[in-house]
Amino acid sequence: MGALVLEGRGAHRRCCRRGCPEPGSHFPAATRTTLVLTLDSAYEYTDADLAHWDADGPDSTFRKYYPEYYDLALSHGLDLALKPTRLDISETVRWLGYKPSYSLANLLSELAAHGDSGPPQPAEA
Repeated sequence: MGALVLEGRGAHRRCCRRGCPEPGSHFPAATRTTLVLTLDSAYEYTDADLAHWDADGPDSTFRKYYPEYYDLALSHGLDLALKPTRLDISETVRWLGYKPSYSLANLLSELAAHGDSGPPQPAEA
């Protein structure tokens, strides 16, 4: 989860595309705009799950979606009763067409496969 910050200058950006000799010199900083876009992960659980988190007993929602990772999560000290917070990513979807694909299931799968050290780092070119 996090935020992506984009800065733009509207008309200046159009001017500079035509070969402006001094990018950034035409408009004062006061005319710049900042767009902050929220990033969040994908979720396996539903809005109803969030509204009634663990309604069927302690850790029941986690067990519903990740039963094969229950013992693993406990062994790493995860608080399975902690209800996640879903962030509003509607502006990020609107501006970038963002579709979260990495979820807690992915994280747990990698933890099971690679342990605390995580997956191997990509080789540098």
